[in-house]
Amino acid sequence: MRDSELSRMGRRPWLPGRRAGLAVTGICGALGLLVAGCSSSAPPASNGQHGSHTGGTTKSTTLAQVSITPSNGSSRVKPDKGVTVTVAHGKLENVKVVTGHDPAAGTLSQGGTVWHSLWPLRVGTHYTVTATALGTDGKTVTATSSFGTLRPAQTFQASTILGNQSYGVGIPIMIDFNSAVDPRFRANVERAIEIKSSKPVVGAWEWDTQCGSAVVCLDFRTRQYWPQNTRVSFDAHFNGVEVAPGVFGTANLSQSFRIGASLIGLTSTRDHKRRINWHNKLFQT
Repeated sequence: MRDSELSRMGRRPWLPGRRAGLAVTGICGALGLLVAGCSSSAPPASNGQHGSHTGGTTKSTTLAQVSITPSNGSSRVKPDKGVTVTVAHGKLENVKVVTGHDPAAGTLSQGGTVWHSLWPLRVGTHYTVTATALGTDGKTVTATSSFGTLRPAQTFQASTILGNQSYGVGIPIMIDFNSAVDPRFRANVERAIEIKSSKPVVGAWEWDTQCGSAVVCLDFRTRQYWPQNTRVSFDAHFNGVEVAPGVFGTANLSQSFRIGASLIGLTSTRDHKRRINWHNKLFQT
């Protein structure tokens, strides 16, 4: 896409040297330890202590205590808070969620004692969470929680002008919103977007209100140009994201595209010459 085409859409063309802090690694990069790729939540399991006598010494062991948030029976849960499962006196072995949709992914941390959902929960959805842990006494404990997320009175929609086709090395990832995004919630919106690239890049998100018909737009710009012949995709997990007090998303947004051969034209205002680089080599002046 040429710079003039971006200008007609209200977008600024790619410029080097903008802030960059988000590294996008390879398309197969691991997100961390996933426990059954699900989310969870439930009331604490009962505690118990057992003593075993061996060789004249007593070893104290404790039944695992599992806690799931949101708690069982909760309603109108804010979906952007996600699900957290913790265990005391043991380690989590399995966490999963049952809904009418795909299971929710999560990450395990703190030595296998804490699990948290990776993306926001869906609005207006009933969740059943099951978590299994192995206690220091060698016994398995299972806890469950069943809850529902809120149905928002106000919602927003997000879209992109990108299609499943090839673009130039200067193209940004462009997402448009039909509702204002409160600056206090912008970091949460950015964290809900997962970018995959077949070649590693470093870049950053940029918010703008000068973006054509959209109320506000969000662009991801790489620090340098995209590497040529790169496959790029993004998944915006906006269902359950809050962009302003009481305003939530109800749908996710996904797109994939390709970066073609590198064609860059640089014009100097000093010598009034344009240098054309093709496949990262000087082609003509």
